[in-house]
Amino acid sequence: MEGENPAEPGSTGTEGQPPVASPPPGYPQPAYAPPPAAYAPPPEYAPPPQVYAPYPVAPPPAKPRHRGRLLLIIGVVLVLLIAVGGVVAVLANASLVSTYSADRTITDYFAAQKSGNTAYMLANANFLRGDGSYSEYFDEGGLKAMLAIPQNTDIQDVNVASTTVVDSNTTTVNVTLTWAGHHVVQAYTVHRDLARVHYNFYNSWRIDIPSQSIHVTLPNQPGSIAVDGLDLPQGALSDIQVIQGFHKVTMDATALYDKASADADAIVGDASVILQIPISATASAAAKTAIEDAFKLCDKVTNAEKFCLGHTYYAPNNPGFVYFITLPGYGNVFYTRYVYSLTGDPTKNMKLVVSSDVGKVAASGTCAFTFTVDGSKKYYFKGTWTATLTTSGGSFGYDLTYSCTDSKA
Repeated sequence: MEGENPAEPGSTGTEGQPPVASPPPGYPQPAYAPPPAAYAPPPEYAPPPQVYAPYPVAPPPAKPRHRGRLLLIIGVVLVLLIAVGGVVAVLANASLVSTYSADRTITDYFAAQKSGNTAYMLANANFLRGDGSYSEYFDEGGLKAMLAIPQNTDIQDVNVASTTVVDSNTTTVNVTLTWAGHHVVQAYTVHRDLARVHYNFYNSWRIDIPSQSIHVTLPNQPGSIAVDGLDLPQGALSDIQVIQGFHKVTMDATALYDKASADADAIVGDASVILQIPISATASAAAKTAIEDAFKLCDKVTNAEKFCLGHTYYAPNNPGFVYFITLPGYGNVFYTRYVYSLTGDPTKNMKLVVSSDVGKVAASGTCAFTFTVDGSKKYYFKGTWTATLTTSGGSFGYDLTYSCTDSKA
């Protein structure tokens, strides 16, 4: 074809390739396989000759680093850390100072009282007591007995009004609070507790809780006395020292009295309690029986006044004589026989007074007699009686004196 220049047999093909022989016509054309390439070893290069310096060569100077800036940053960080640490330390110190302070001791004490926490109260208070006091009203048992009364846990609105530093270990704290309905304004003395130190610097404090006195007025021959359920030693019946608070005084029953109790409000000051109770209904009934028996009992032979009730007395049997008896308000009344009888109940409106003498009761009352002459004539009188009763088990012995004909009724 025009423009083509086919390779002739024995000619070279592509430039740089060896000549390829063409097969005769009519034979299949073999696929072309290039001859294996001849191996050519890589060229060898000789290393350049080493040059040795006659003396050691100094290293190049180090590149300058920004060391001053780094130190500045570190310094700023340290300052910030110190400042933060200082703030934290100040806040921690303020918190500890508040926790272990006289003011906090006061508020925590009354919070403990409100919740009935006697362990905290005992650990953080000095319960003051004077001469003649009894330990059972100031120890753990006495405090628990006191807090068993609801008025002593009725604590509200505790506020510290002001504080006054007396010395390094003593502070006066002015407190206001509501206690069982009382508005209490009181200054409490608080002492640093040198035996209890926290974090090597902060001491606990103890509050002085004052004692109050209960002045008790008792009847003669009283029963055993108890305060808040704790028995009072014998002989200590008039002035009882207790922890500031609300208390209950109780007198046990006796042969003369029923059991009785009274409240002693010693929250804002001393308290006075009067237990002048009347003789019991049981004792009164026994006294009534004793008086009735006394009027009935009469020695008809030895009774000089001849006033034995229900007994008939006769005039002497002397012929030619007429006998009379002088009766108050009636003059001389002639008789051959007469008899006295009670008019009404002599124990009505009876008065009983317990004596200071053990087992003795003074009794008194009014009485009325009817004087019947010769079976039909009646004369009426009134008077009084007195008796000394002596307790004997559940009854009374008696010594009765009466004058029931003092005047005309």
